[in-house]
Amino acid sequence: LISPKKKLTMAPPSSSSVPFKLLFSFQIISCIYSTLSFNMTWDKENTIKMPLAISSQLVCHLNDTVYFIGGRKTENNTLTSIDTVYMLNTSNNTFEKIGTIPGNAYFASNYICHNDSIYMFGPATDDKSNNSSGAGHVWIFNTVNHKTQRIPFPGNTDPVSLPCAVKNPMYKTVYIIGGKTSDGPASISDQTLLFNYTSNSFINMTLPRMPTKLYASMGHFINNTKINGTAGSKNAIIYIIGGEPSNKDILQYNTTSNKWLTIGGNATLNEARSFTRTIYFEDSRENFIFIVGGGSPSSSTNSFLNSTDIFYIGNYSVEPAFGDNLTYQVQYNTISKYEDKIFVWGFYAKVNGTNDTYDNIKKIFTFKLPNDRKKVSTWVTIGIISGTCGFMLLCGCLSYIACAKSKKVEQNE
Repeated sequence: LISPKKKLTMAPPSSSSVPFKLLFSFQIISCIYSTLSFNMTWDKENTIKMPLAISSQLVCHLNDTVYFIGGRKTENNTLTSIDTVYMLNTSNNTFEKIGTIPGNAYFASNYICHNDSIYMFGPATDDKSNNSSGAGHVWIFNTVNHKTQRIPFPGNTDPVSLPCAVKNPMYKTVYIIGGKTSDGPASISDQTLLFNYTSNSFINMTLPRMPTKLYASMGHFINNTKINGTAGSKNAIIYIIGGEPSNKDILQYNTTSNKWLTIGGNATLNEARSFTRTIYFEDSRENFIFIVGGGSPSSSTNSFLNSTDIFYIGNYSVEPAFGDNLTYQVQYNTISKYEDKIFVWGFYAKVNGTNDTYDNIKKIFTFKLPNDRKKVSTWVTIGIISGTCGFMLLCGCLSYIACAKSKKVEQNE
């Protein structure tokens, strides 16, 4: 269930200390603050088989199938990158190898899927040689001929890996935000670049830098919807969520005014999260973003997470999702959305909580989203909400009567 951060509490009413107006206000405010419950239930997916135990892989849903690219497997308690491309055979729900990419690579939220191509922006590679390094390059894998095109970043930009790639379908562009050039805090970038995925070229324009240097963060492009209390907002907004090193903030970039800001306030993650993807969902009442797992490797606490944060775009607040948590506490978990389901495709996890043993887990978990935006089947019905508010109002009226009678008795005395 999703519950509000701010909970109002009140002592039992008395004739001398609790006026009716305060009690009645409490009933109304409580009713307004009672967020509709969301039943978050994770199910284990048994029909599709993972190709291997892997984490930090790229996952794309294209042409009614699923592609896995790269990722990291566990060898001798060490995460090791691979270069394999797998495609789901939908006739038997197993993955088959169809090719390779130029180098062993792993991913965060630095790719997009479009038509017959998968665009990888700054893949993180173990090999730093010119031909197989992903830093400062765009790799474009063609799902038809299984070949990869390499395009270098412009010479006057930071040659980063693991930036956040945010697709703008309105103008067929991708914002490439942040990233890192090497290990160490001095190598983290705050740049913002723009790439056209129809011409496969960078757009030569200077965009403002982020207020915070980040890599392995998550992002979304939101337009013409409910944004921070404004219904039908015409400003296209990019949200950058979490990231390394150990970031809980959500940044906002207005593509109309070309301005960055850190939202702050209630729009702050409950835990630092990174190295995953996030899922945007909209129904007739609300629009929000799911941030599942994604424990931050640089976090001093709770670096492995099984929880979910939900960022409400309508009122700029982050709430923890209650109900089911993932079975494992995870890092490097790849998330995708297909039709009405969220998929968690394997992850790096704690397998022994007391001895701190870690391994890649070859499991898939799913969460079914509401599939009827008018009925919104997973939300609590209007009748239940109305009944709850009516009950609270009745309690307020009865309390008022009790206060009035008590006050009358006191006056008679």
